[in-house]
Amino acid sequence: MQATFFSGFSDTSEALDFMLENIHSNFQIGNKVFLNLDNNLLAKFEDLKRKKFHETNNLEFLYSKNVQVNGEIGDKSFDAVHVLSSEINLSEDNFLSAFIYTTEADNNILKTSRELYSKLQKANIEVKHEKI
Repeated sequence: MQATFFSGFSDTSEALDFMLENIHSNFQIGNKVFLNLDNNLLAKFEDLKRKKFHETNNLEFLYSKNVQVNGEIGDKSFDAVHVLSSEINLSEDNFLSAFIYTTEADNNILKTSRELYSKLQKANIEVKHEKI
């Protein structure tokens, strides 16, 4: 597993927008994607998907058969996980790549992301950081 942390977003809306672009820039129907979002961001994420579709006429923004949002992971495996949440539970066994988005506008998300960053480094997992 490898993890990339994205920071520097002014708020969760900006982070969600970047996340959605990131998910769909390399979109492949065969890839399985897990989204770990705070519950208060779910409606905002769905609204943003519809907005992106109307702006671009790109059907990929509405396709969701290969995308699981929150819920139990169990023994399922995913190609990628995208995280914008104050509750993160990642297992190397379930994901090839993890993308974690953080913003200083939400202290709970920021704190949890920093803890995850340290935990992954201690576990010798490849960790990258990109400031947006």
